[in-house]
Amino acid sequence: MRTGMGGAAALSLIALVGLTRAARASDADTYGAGPRGTAMAGALVAGADDGSAAYYNPAGLALGARSGRTQLSIGYATGLPFVYVHRTLDDKEHQQYSTYLPPSQGWVTAAGLFPLGGKIIRDRAALGFYLDDPQNDLVRVELLDPHDPQFLRYQADPNRLELATSLGVRFGDKVAAGIGVNVLAGIGGTADFDMDLFGKQVRHRKLDFTLKTTAAPIVGLTVTPTDRLRFSFAYHGALSLPVVENSAIGLGDLGTLLLDVSGVVQYSPHELAVGAMVAPTDHLRIDADLRYEMWNLAPYPAAQIKVDATGDVLHSLGLDQALSMQTKDPPAPFQATLVPSVAVEATLPDGVTTLRAGYSFRPTYVDDQVLPDSNFLDNDAHIVGLGASFQFRDPTEVFSQPLRLELAAQGQFFQPRTVKKEQGTADPVGDYTFGGAVLALAATLRYDF
Repeated sequence: MRTGMGGAAALSLIALVGLTRAARASDADTYGAGPRGTAMAGALVAGADDGSAAYYNPAGLALGARSGRTQLSIGYATGLPFVYVHRTLDDKEHQQYSTYLPPSQGWVTAAGLFPLGGKIIRDRAALGFYLDDPQNDLVRVELLDPHDPQFLRYQADPNRLELATSLGVRFGDKVAAGIGVNVLAGIGGTADFDMDLFGKQVRHRKLDFTLKTTAAPIVGLTVTPTDRLRFSFAYHGALSLPVVENSAIGLGDLGTLLLDVSGVVQYSPHELAVGAMVAPTDHLRIDADLRYEMWNLAPYPAAQIKVDATGDVLHSLGLDQALSMQTKDPPAPFQATLVPSVAVEATLPDGVTTLRAGYSFRPTYVDDQVLPDSNFLDNDAHIVGLGASFQFRDPTEVFSQPLRLELAAQGQFFQPRTVKKEQGTADPVGDYTFGGAVLALAATLRYDF
C-alpha cells in the first residue's frame, strides 16, 4: 500500500515541481531593467524615457514620445552569484538538510517605445513594453523545504518570463501620467489515479493542467517644472504565480486519498517609489530614487501540502485519521524595506558616448532565522553599477539610422550575516554564516526608426 500511494504522490509532486522554478522578484527587480537600469542601480523612476519606462514608470513613455521616433532594443543579461554558506556543524546529524547555492542565470531582454500619432496626441503619447525571457526555462516552479538554507532572492529569483506593457500620456508641458500591466503565467490542475493495490495495477489515470496568466498594475506620474528638473511617482502591484495541484488517488474498495499541493512563487511585493532627476547641464543628469517594498505582505515561501483519507473501510480501520495530515507554517519571516538609490549619466562632448554609474543600498527583507524550521537567506547589499552607451553607423548599411550599443556591469556586495539558532547544537541545521557577491552583466543593441 505504501508503494502505491508513494508513487502516486511522487507523480503529483513531479507534475507540480517539475514545471517551474520558484523565485522572489524578477531580473528587472533584482538587477535593473536593461543595461541602463543595471548601470544606474535601478534609479530610473524619474529618468526612464525609453522602453524600460514601461517597467519603471509608464509616464516616462510620454516623455520619450517627444522625439517622434520608434525605439526597439534587444539584448542579453546574466547574473553570476559568488555566495557562500559556512555551517558550524558538519557532522552527519546536521547534514540531513542540504544547502542550496543559486546557479548562474541568463535572460534575453527586449524593449520598445512606439509614439502614437493623430492631431491631439501626436508626440504626447506612446505605448511601450519591456520583456525578460529566461534562457533555459519558460516557466518552472521550485519550492524548497524551509529547513534547507537557501538564498530566496537569487535561488531561482529572476528566472521567469515577464512582460510589462504600458501607455504614457503627456498633459500640457508639465505633467505626464501612465498606466500599465505586468504579466506572468501561473499553473494549476488536477491529477486523478485509480489503483488496484492488491492487483498492483493502475486502472485509471488522468492529468489536467492549465497555464494561466496573472497580472498586476503599474501606475506612474511625472511632473516637469522645468526642462532640467523632474519629480516622479510610481506604484507596482504585487505579482505572483499561484500554483495549485489537486490529486484524487482511488484505492479501490478501501477509499480515496486526496492530495492537495499549493504554493505561491515568483513573488514581487507591492512597491511605492518616488524619484527626482536634475540636469545641471545639457550633458549631465543626476537621478535619485527611494522605493518602499512591502515584503511584510509576502506569503510563506514553501509548498502547502494537505492529505485527506476518506472511505468507509479506511474509517472503520481508523486509518482515515492516521493518513490525514497537512503542513502548518508560521507567519512569513519578512519585513518591509526602504531602498535608496542614486545615479549619474553623462554624455561626452562627442555627442555619441554616454557614461553611467549608480549606487543603491538594499536592506534585507528577511528576519533573523533563529527558528529550527526556517533558513531563508538574504543580506544587506551594497549595489554598484557602471555602464556606457555608444552610437555608431551600421557598417553593412542595412540600417539607415545609427545604432546604439549599451553595456553595463553591476556588483552586489553582501554584508556577511551570522545566524545563531535558538536550539543551538540541537537545531537540525545549526549555526551558520553567509554572504558573498553577485555580478550582473547586460548588453543591448538599440535602433531608433
